[in-house]
Amino acid sequence: MGVRTKRNFHFDGLGSTWALTDENENVTDNYAYSAFGVTVSATSTNGPSTNPMRLR
Repeated sequence: MGVRTKRNFHFDGLGSTWALTDENENVTDNYAYSAFGVTVSATSTNGPSTNPMRLR
C-alpha cells in the first residue's frame, strides 16, 4: 500500500473544488473551470493528487 497524504478540500460557491491544501495549509493543487464546467487549468506542486471531487 502506498503512502497516504492528508489533503483539505476547498470549494467555490457552486461546490466545485478549486484547491487542495496539505497538513501545513500549503496549497498543493489548484483548479480553474470555464463557465461551462470545462477544466481550463489544473496545477500541482508535487505531482497531481488523487481527487475524485474536482467538479460537481
